[in-house]
Amino acid sequence: LDQVLRFPPKPLKVLLSRAIPAANTGVDGQTKVRLQPDNGRLNPLQHESVLRMQSDVVHLLWGPPGTGKTRTVGMSVAEHILLGKTCLLLSTSNSAVDEMVRAVGQALGPEGLKHMFRAGATADKEIQPYTCIGLLERRDPELAATVRAAEHRLRELTANLPTLLKTDSSGKIFEEIQRCKDLVKSFAAQAKSFADSLMSDSQCVAATLAALVVNSTLSSPW
Repeated sequence: LDQVLRFPPKPLKVLLSRAIPAANTGVDGQTKVRLQPDNGRLNPLQHESVLRMQSDVVHLLWGPPGTGKTRTVGMSVAEHILLGKTCLLLSTSNSAVDEMVRAVGQALGPEGLKHMFRAGATADKEIQPYTCIGLLERRDPELAATVRAAEHRLRELTANLPTLLKTDSSGKIFEEIQRCKDLVKSFAAQAKSFADSLMSDSQCVAATLAALVVNSTLSSPW
């Protein structure tokens, strides 16, 4: 963090150079009702932190490991989303970004998929539905299934190519390989375009600091 603040990337430098606006001390009444400490989701200290994060311009949340910091941030971001605000979740590592997405998703429930976009790739199967590919598959499951089949067939043909060529003198194997490649390439192009629109349109975007630096679509609003 010290190095990032000493030598901030351009998008972060823009954020750090902005003047801090006047504090908004009002807290939405519905937020207070939703986040009552006795509802089992938050303890009193977490409840107070989430309420303050709805109005504080800058809020530092500190605590030893296991005290529920990620869960508290997740609840706070979920409240921002429910109140119609936009959020940009940033961290230095993919695993930390995934944990934040998980916390917000748990706080929002199934509605989370409508509001959140996890930029970049992840190996976490629970987080994959929030990625570009996951959301694109949800929007067009038939196309996604066709592409997965093409990818599987392409791997199969490539692995067995020497054997297949012995029985195919017409070159149909190469034609099939090219069709599979074209389908996968077309899907990748759709995914790229879809990712750009998700970054612009999603209420909450989660990404690494590295993604913020290299992705112009992600950093342009800031």
